[in-house]
Amino acid sequence: LYDAGAYEIKEFKDLMRLSDLLGTELWEENGGWILPGGANEYNCRCSKSMKGSQPKYIGLVGGRLLCAEREKVSKKITEDLKFSMKSIIGSLTLAFGIEHVWKYMLYPIFEELLLLTPYELRNVGSKYSSVCTSHTSSTKVSNIS
Repeated sequence: LYDAGAYEIKEFKDLMRLSDLLGTELWEENGGWILPGGANEYNCRCSKSMKGSQPKYIGLVGGRLLCAEREKVSKKITEDLKFSMKSIIGSLTLAFGIEHVWKYMLYPIFEELLLLTPYELRNVGSKYSSVCTSHTSSTKVSNIS
């Protein structure tokens, strides 16, 4: 990260560890993934390039860390991470082109998330993420009218 000695980096790592711990409990309940069916369900949905792999992002649900108690992680904590990611991805895009950066670096990060339907994300994530809850609420309101 940009400012490796900053206290916020340690705080963010601690939040990630706690989220992974909470996520591990949730995944064990479901047999190895966030959805019922666990690892078997995950592998059924995987593309050929992911077959046989295991789910990776244990501590993330609905765009939030599990330990964040349905709120965003503080801006103070994420500023260095945001700056570092923008710098790294920007540099790689200039060097290799957007197609290669997406195919080999960004898509693998998002591929696991793309295995879930919007309904599944809202259903599972609404317990942990205010993003999913607010979307679910607005969907209910719009369906009524």
